[in-house]
Amino acid sequence: MNKFTCIALVLYICIACNKKEIKIDLPLSITDSDTVFINVGNLRYQNAKFHITDPKNFLIIHQDRKLWWYNLIEDSITRSVNLDTTNLVIPEVSILQARYQERDSSLILFFPQRNKIVNLNSSLEIKKETDLSGIEDFDHMYMPYGDAFFYEPSIGYVIGIMNIKTNDHQSFLNEMKFVGVFDEVTGKLKNTFGEFGDKRKSVESMVLSEGIFHIDFRNGDFFLREVIADQTIHTYSISGVKRDSYSVGTSKIESEIFPHENGNDFFSLPRSDQFYSMKVTESGLVVSNTFSTKIINESLKYYSYLLIEDLKKGVSYSTSIDPFQKILWASNSEIYLVRNHPDTEDMILVKLKYKLGESSQD
Repeated sequence: MNKFTCIALVLYICIACNKKEIKIDLPLSITDSDTVFINVGNLRYQNAKFHITDPKNFLIIHQDRKLWWYNLIEDSITRSVNLDTTNLVIPEVSILQARYQERDSSLILFFPQRNKIVNLNSSLEIKKETDLSGIEDFDHMYMPYGDAFFYEPSIGYVIGIMNIKTNDHQSFLNEMKFVGVFDEVTGKLKNTFGEFGDKRKSVESMVLSEGIFHIDFRNGDFFLREVIADQTIHTYSISGVKRDSYSVGTSKIESEIFPHENGNDFFSLPRSDQFYSMKVTESGLVVSNTFSTKIINESLKYYSYLLIEDLKKGVSYSTSIDPFQKILWASNSEIYLVRNHPDTEDMILVKLKYKLGESSQD
Protein backbone atom coordinates (compact mmCIF):
# COMPACT_ATOMS: atom_id res chain seq x y z
CA MET A 1 0.00 0.00 0.00
CA ASN A 2 1.56 3.31 -1.05
CA LYS A 3 1.61 6.40 1.14
CA PHE A 4 -1.11 8.20 -0.88
CA THR A 5 -3.48 5.26 -0.36
CA CYS A 6 -2.70 5.29 3.36
CA ILE A 7 -3.45 9.01 3.60
CA ALA A 8 -6.75 8.58 1.75
CA LEU A 9 -7.75 5.71 4.05
CA VAL A 10 -6.94 7.72 7.18
CA LEU A 11 -8.99 10.68 5.90
CA TYR A 12 -11.94 8.40 5.13
CA ILE A 13 -11.82 6.88 8.63
CA CYS A 14 -11.63 10.32 10.23
CA ILE A 15 -14.62 11.59 8.25
CA ALA A 16 -16.63 8.46 9.06
CA CYS A 17 -15.85 8.77 12.76
CA ASN A 18 -16.74 12.45 12.87
CA LYS A 19 -20.06 12.01 11.10
CA LYS A 20 -22.90 12.39 13.60
CA GLU A 21 -25.53 9.72 13.98
CA ILE A 22 -28.90 11.43 13.61
CA LYS A 23 -31.43 10.41 16.25
CA ILE A 24 -35.01 11.59 15.83
CA ASP A 25 -38.21 11.63 17.88
CA LEU A 26 -36.68 10.84 21.25
CA PRO A 27 -39.14 11.30 24.14
CA LEU A 28 -40.24 14.83 24.99
CA SER A 29 -42.03 15.16 28.33
CA ILE A 30 -44.47 17.98 29.14
CA THR A 31 -43.94 18.28 32.89
CA ASP A 32 -46.34 21.16 33.58
CA SER A 33 -48.84 23.34 31.72
CA ASP A 34 -50.82 26.46 32.47
CA THR A 35 -53.34 28.45 30.43
CA VAL A 36 -54.27 32.10 30.83
CA PHE A 37 -57.18 33.88 29.15
CA ILE A 38 -56.15 36.98 27.20
CA ASN A 39 -58.97 39.48 27.26
CA VAL A 40 -58.88 41.24 23.89
CA GLY A 41 -62.50 40.75 22.88
CA ASN A 42 -63.29 38.43 19.99
CA LEU A 43 -59.87 38.68 18.39
CA ARG A 44 -58.86 35.34 16.89
CA TYR A 45 -55.18 34.61 17.00
CA GLN A 46 -55.05 33.56 13.32
CA ASN A 47 -55.77 37.17 12.38
CA ALA A 48 -53.23 38.75 14.72
CA LYS A 49 -49.48 39.17 15.06
CA PHE A 50 -47.54 38.50 18.25
CA HIS A 51 -44.09 39.00 19.65
CA ILE A 52 -42.54 38.72 23.08
CA THR A 53 -40.20 41.54 23.96
CA ASP A 54 -36.66 41.27 25.18
CA PRO A 55 -36.26 40.80 28.19
CA LYS A 56 -39.58 38.90 28.15
CA ASN A 57 -41.76 41.25 30.16
CA PHE A 58 -44.49 41.79 27.55
CA LEU A 59 -46.42 39.90 24.92
CA ILE A 60 -47.39 42.41 22.24
CA ILE A 61 -50.57 41.64 20.31
CA HIS A 62 -51.19 43.53 17.11
CA GLN A 63 -54.03 43.51 14.60
CA ASP A 64 -54.67 46.08 11.90
CA ARG A 65 -54.16 49.42 13.74
CA LYS A 66 -54.63 48.23 17.32
CA LEU A 67 -52.05 47.00 19.82
CA TRP A 68 -52.29 45.39 23.25
CA TRP A 69 -49.54 45.01 25.88
CA TYR A 70 -49.96 41.80 27.86
CA ASN A 71 -47.77 41.94 30.97
CA LEU A 72 -46.26 38.47 31.41
CA ILE A 73 -45.35 39.19 35.02
CA GLU A 74 -48.84 40.32 36.03
CA ASP A 75 -50.71 38.06 33.56
CA SER A 76 -52.96 40.88 32.40
CA ILE A 77 -53.45 43.50 29.68
CA THR A 78 -51.81 46.65 31.03
CA ARG A 79 -52.02 48.89 27.97
CA SER A 80 -53.76 49.15 24.64
CA VAL A 81 -53.61 51.61 21.73
CA ASN A 82 -55.93 52.25 18.84
CA LEU A 83 -53.85 54.32 16.43
CA ASP A 84 -57.00 55.59 14.72
CA THR A 85 -57.89 57.51 17.88
CA THR A 86 -54.55 59.34 18.10
CA ASN A 87 -53.48 62.57 16.41
CA LEU A 88 -50.70 60.83 14.51
CA VAL A 89 -50.33 61.64 10.83
CA ILE A 90 -49.55 58.15 9.57
CA PRO A 91 -50.69 56.23 6.46
CA GLU A 92 -54.36 55.29 6.63
CA VAL A 93 -53.75 51.67 5.69
CA SER A 94 -53.22 48.47 7.64
CA ILE A 95 -50.06 47.94 9.63
CA LEU A 96 -48.57 44.59 8.62
CA GLN A 97 -45.99 44.38 11.40
CA ALA A 98 -45.44 46.26 14.66
CA ARG A 99 -42.45 45.91 16.98
CA TYR A 100 -42.23 47.26 20.53
CA GLN A 101 -38.72 48.06 21.77
CA GLU A 102 -38.77 47.57 25.52
CA ARG A 103 -35.39 49.25 26.01
CA ASP A 104 -36.82 52.69 25.14
CA SER A 105 -40.59 51.99 24.92
CA SER A 106 -40.61 52.87 21.22
CA LEU A 107 -42.76 51.38 18.47
CA ILE A 108 -41.82 50.44 14.91
CA LEU A 109 -44.74 50.32 12.47
CA PHE A 110 -44.51 48.78 9.00
CA PHE A 111 -46.95 49.91 6.25
CA PRO A 112 -46.25 47.68 3.21
CA GLN A 113 -48.88 49.36 1.04
CA ARG A 114 -46.95 52.60 1.36
CA ASN A 115 -43.40 51.14 1.45
CA LYS A 116 -42.98 52.96 4.74
CA ILE A 117 -41.71 52.34 8.24
CA VAL A 118 -42.64 54.77 11.01
CA ASN A 119 -40.81 54.88 14.34
CA LEU A 120 -42.71 56.26 17.34
CA ASN A 121 -41.16 57.28 20.66
CA SER A 122 -42.52 56.35 24.09
CA SER A 123 -45.03 59.23 23.89
CA LEU A 124 -46.38 57.93 20.54
CA GLU A 125 -44.81 60.81 18.64
CA ILE A 126 -43.18 60.29 15.25
CA LYS A 127 -39.45 59.99 15.73
CA LYS A 128 -38.46 58.91 12.23
CA GLU A 129 -39.98 57.82 8.92
CA THR A 130 -38.24 55.58 6.38
CA ASP A 131 -39.40 55.06 2.80
CA LEU A 132 -38.40 51.61 1.53
CA SER A 133 -37.30 51.05 -2.06
CA GLY A 134 -35.84 48.37 -4.30
CA ILE A 135 -38.19 45.44 -3.81
CA GLU A 136 -40.13 46.26 -6.98
CA ASP A 137 -36.97 45.98 -9.07
CA PHE A 138 -36.92 42.17 -9.03
CA ASP A 139 -40.61 41.12 -9.02
CA HIS A 140 -41.00 40.61 -5.28
CA MET A 141 -43.49 41.84 -2.69
CA TYR A 142 -43.57 41.95 1.09
CA MET A 143 -44.66 38.70 2.71
CA PRO A 144 -48.35 39.33 3.54
CA TYR A 145 -48.53 36.86 6.45
CA GLY A 146 -46.41 35.24 9.11
CA ASP A 147 -43.93 36.70 11.56
CA ALA A 148 -41.05 37.95 9.40
CA PHE A 149 -40.01 41.42 10.52
CA PHE A 150 -36.88 42.30 12.52
CA TYR A 151 -34.98 45.44 13.38
CA GLU A 152 -31.26 45.16 14.05
CA PRO A 153 -29.40 48.47 14.52
CA SER A 154 -26.23 47.08 12.95
CA ILE A 155 -27.90 46.16 9.64
CA GLY A 156 -31.36 47.80 9.44
CA TYR A 157 -34.76 46.28 8.75
CA VAL A 158 -35.08 42.59 7.90
CA ILE A 159 -38.39 41.84 6.18
CA GLY A 160 -39.95 38.71 4.73
CA ILE A 161 -40.53 38.92 0.96
CA MET A 162 -41.93 36.68 -1.77
CA ASN A 163 -41.99 36.37 -5.55
CA ILE A 164 -45.06 37.91 -7.20
CA LYS A 165 -45.07 35.32 -10.04
CA THR A 166 -47.57 33.05 -8.32
CA ASN A 167 -49.09 31.96 -11.65
CA ASP A 168 -45.74 30.69 -12.91
CA HIS A 169 -44.61 28.06 -10.41
CA GLN A 170 -41.20 27.55 -12.08
CA SER A 171 -40.30 31.22 -11.79
CA PHE A 172 -41.93 31.43 -8.36
CA LEU A 173 -39.84 28.57 -6.97
CA ASN A 174 -36.53 29.20 -8.70
CA GLU A 175 -36.32 32.99 -8.50
CA MET A 176 -37.79 33.52 -5.06
CA LYS A 177 -35.89 35.03 -2.15
CA PHE A 178 -37.27 34.82 1.38
CA VAL A 179 -35.77 37.84 3.11
CA GLY A 180 -34.87 41.42 2.22
CA VAL A 181 -32.49 43.62 4.21
CA PHE A 182 -33.24 47.35 4.02
CA ASP A 183 -30.91 50.15 5.08
CA GLU A 184 -32.25 51.94 8.15
CA VAL A 185 -31.31 55.42 6.92
CA THR A 186 -31.95 55.32 3.16
CA GLY A 187 -34.58 52.57 3.12
CA LYS A 188 -32.89 50.97 0.10
CA LEU A 189 -32.89 47.22 -0.36
CA LYS A 190 -29.25 46.24 0.11
CA ASN A 191 -29.36 42.44 0.32
CA THR A 192 -31.60 39.38 -0.07
CA PHE A 193 -31.14 35.83 1.16
CA GLY A 194 -32.96 32.53 1.62
CA GLU A 195 -34.43 30.35 -1.12
CA PHE A 196 -36.35 27.15 -1.75
CA GLY A 197 -34.36 23.94 -1.51
CA ASP A 198 -34.11 21.33 -4.25
CA LYS A 199 -36.93 19.22 -2.77
CA ARG A 200 -39.46 22.03 -3.05
CA LYS A 201 -38.20 23.10 -6.47
CA SER A 202 -38.76 19.56 -7.75
CA VAL A 203 -42.52 19.77 -7.05
CA GLU A 204 -44.03 20.64 -10.42
CA SER A 205 -47.02 22.59 -9.09
CA MET A 206 -48.23 25.11 -6.58
CA VAL A 207 -49.32 23.47 -3.34
CA LEU A 208 -51.90 23.82 -0.60
CA SER A 209 -50.21 25.32 2.45
CA GLU A 210 -50.70 28.05 5.02
CA GLY A 211 -47.30 29.64 4.58
CA ILE A 212 -43.93 29.55 2.84
CA PHE A 213 -41.20 29.71 5.48
CA HIS A 214 -40.49 30.49 9.13
CA ILE A 215 -37.65 32.67 10.34
CA ASP A 216 -36.18 33.52 13.73
CA PHE A 217 -33.14 35.51 14.84
CA ARG A 218 -30.93 34.33 17.67
CA ASN A 219 -27.34 35.02 18.77
CA GLY A 220 -26.43 36.85 15.56
CA ASP A 221 -27.84 34.23 13.18
CA PHE A 222 -31.07 33.90 11.23
CA PHE A 223 -32.72 30.46 11.19
CA LEU A 224 -34.91 29.61 8.19
CA ARG A 225 -37.20 26.62 7.71
CA GLU A 226 -39.51 25.94 4.78
CA VAL A 227 -43.10 25.21 5.68
CA ILE A 228 -43.42 22.13 3.46
CA ALA A 229 -41.45 19.51 1.48
CA ASP A 230 -38.11 19.91 3.24
CA GLN A 231 -37.29 19.64 6.96
CA THR A 232 -33.83 21.19 6.59
CA ILE A 233 -33.00 24.26 8.68
CA HIS A 234 -30.63 26.81 7.15
CA THR A 235 -28.69 29.40 9.11
CA TYR A 236 -27.48 32.76 7.80
CA SER A 237 -25.27 35.42 9.34
CA ILE A 238 -26.69 38.80 10.28
CA SER A 239 -25.47 40.08 6.90
CA GLY A 240 -27.22 37.27 5.00
CA VAL A 241 -24.24 34.98 4.36
CA LYS A 242 -25.12 31.27 4.35
CA ARG A 243 -23.59 29.47 7.35
CA ASP A 244 -24.91 25.93 7.75
CA SER A 245 -27.70 23.52 6.86
CA TYR A 246 -29.07 20.96 9.33
CA SER A 247 -31.29 17.98 8.49
CA VAL A 248 -32.59 16.48 11.72
CA GLY A 249 -36.39 16.72 11.61
CA THR A 250 -39.05 14.19 12.56
CA SER A 251 -40.74 11.09 11.20
CA LYS A 252 -44.11 12.28 12.49
CA ILE A 253 -45.07 13.99 9.24
CA GLU A 254 -45.49 12.44 5.82
CA SER A 255 -44.06 13.72 2.56
CA GLU A 256 -47.24 13.79 0.47
CA ILE A 257 -47.74 17.10 -1.31
CA PHE A 258 -51.23 18.28 -2.29
CA PRO A 259 -51.30 20.44 -5.46
CA HIS A 260 -53.39 23.57 -5.40
CA GLU A 261 -55.79 24.05 -8.28
CA ASN A 262 -57.77 27.22 -8.86
CA GLY A 263 -61.36 26.96 -7.70
CA ASN A 264 -60.70 24.44 -4.92
CA ASP A 265 -61.94 25.21 -1.43
CA PHE A 266 -58.79 25.72 0.64
CA PHE A 267 -60.47 24.92 3.97
CA SER A 268 -62.16 21.66 2.95
CA LEU A 269 -59.15 19.98 1.33
CA PRO A 270 -56.09 18.35 2.92
CA ARG A 271 -53.07 20.59 3.02
CA SER A 272 -49.49 19.54 2.57
CA ASP A 273 -47.80 18.50 5.80
CA GLN A 274 -46.00 21.48 7.16
CA PHE A 275 -44.42 23.32 10.05
CA TYR A 276 -46.89 25.63 11.75
CA SER A 277 -44.48 27.87 13.70
CA MET A 278 -40.87 27.98 14.88
CA LYS A 279 -38.75 29.70 17.56
CA VAL A 280 -35.13 29.29 18.58
CA THR A 281 -33.94 29.19 22.22
CA GLU A 282 -31.00 31.15 23.57
CA SER A 283 -28.82 28.02 23.43
CA GLY A 284 -29.82 27.25 19.82
CA LEU A 285 -32.52 24.57 20.24
CA VAL A 286 -35.09 24.90 17.45
CA VAL A 287 -38.66 24.52 18.71
CA SER A 288 -41.32 23.89 16.05
CA ASN A 289 -44.75 22.38 15.79
CA THR A 290 -45.95 20.36 12.83
CA PHE A 291 -49.35 20.57 11.15
CA SER A 292 -50.88 17.74 9.16
CA THR A 293 -54.29 17.03 7.67
CA LYS A 294 -55.91 13.77 6.65
CA ILE A 295 -59.35 12.86 5.35
CA ILE A 296 -60.81 10.11 7.53
CA ASN A 297 -64.38 8.93 6.96
CA GLU A 298 -64.91 11.91 4.65
CA SER A 299 -63.96 14.34 7.42
CA LEU A 300 -60.84 16.50 7.57
CA LYS A 301 -58.76 15.70 10.65
CA TYR A 302 -55.87 17.77 12.01
CA TYR A 303 -52.71 16.54 13.70
CA SER A 304 -49.81 18.33 15.36
CA TYR A 305 -46.54 17.44 17.06
CA LEU A 306 -44.24 19.54 19.17
CA LEU A 307 -40.69 19.12 17.88
CA ILE A 308 -37.42 20.21 19.49
CA GLU A 309 -34.20 19.85 17.50
CA ASP A 310 -30.66 20.04 18.84
CA LEU A 311 -28.91 20.89 15.58
CA LYS A 312 -25.36 20.58 16.89
CA LYS A 313 -25.93 17.12 18.34
CA GLY A 314 -28.16 15.89 15.51
CA VAL A 315 -30.99 14.88 17.85
CA SER A 316 -34.72 15.66 17.88
CA TYR A 317 -37.46 15.15 20.47
CA SER A 318 -41.22 15.10 19.85
CA THR A 319 -44.63 14.61 21.37
CA SER A 320 -48.19 15.14 20.14
CA ILE A 321 -50.06 18.34 21.00
CA ASP A 322 -53.32 19.98 19.96
CA PRO A 323 -53.15 21.59 16.49
CA PHE A 324 -53.47 25.32 15.72
CA GLN A 325 -51.12 26.57 18.43
CA LYS A 326 -48.57 29.23 17.54
CA ILE A 327 -45.19 29.18 19.29
CA LEU A 328 -44.33 32.64 20.62
CA TRP A 329 -41.19 32.02 22.68
CA ALA A 330 -39.08 29.13 23.92
CA SER A 331 -36.24 28.43 26.33
CA ASN A 332 -34.45 25.21 27.30
CA SER A 333 -37.25 24.40 29.75
CA GLU A 334 -40.34 26.45 28.79
CA ILE A 335 -42.48 27.16 25.73
CA TYR A 336 -45.16 29.85 25.32
CA LEU A 337 -47.90 29.32 22.73
CA VAL A 338 -51.10 31.12 21.81
CA ARG A 339 -54.33 29.57 20.58
CA ASN A 340 -58.10 29.89 20.65
CA HIS A 341 -59.89 28.11 23.45
CA PRO A 342 -61.14 24.75 22.06
CA ASP A 343 -64.72 25.41 23.19
CA THR A 344 -65.10 29.20 23.06
CA GLU A 345 -63.88 32.18 21.02
CA ASP A 346 -61.50 33.24 23.79
CA MET A 347 -57.79 33.55 23.09
CA ILE A 348 -55.49 31.84 25.57
CA LEU A 349 -51.79 31.87 26.36
CA VAL A 350 -50.40 28.38 26.95
CA LYS A 351 -47.29 27.99 29.12
CA LEU A 352 -45.55 24.62 28.96
CA LYS A 353 -42.60 23.26 30.91
CA TYR A 354 -40.73 20.36 29.40
CA LYS A 355 -37.83 17.93 29.72
CA LEU A 356 -35.91 16.21 26.95
CA GLY A 357 -35.40 12.48 26.93
CA GLU A 358 -38.00 11.75 29.59
CA SER A 359 -41.05 9.54 29.21
CA SER A 360 -43.91 11.35 27.49
CA GLN A 361 -47.29 11.64 29.18
CA ASP A 362 -49.31 10.96 26.03
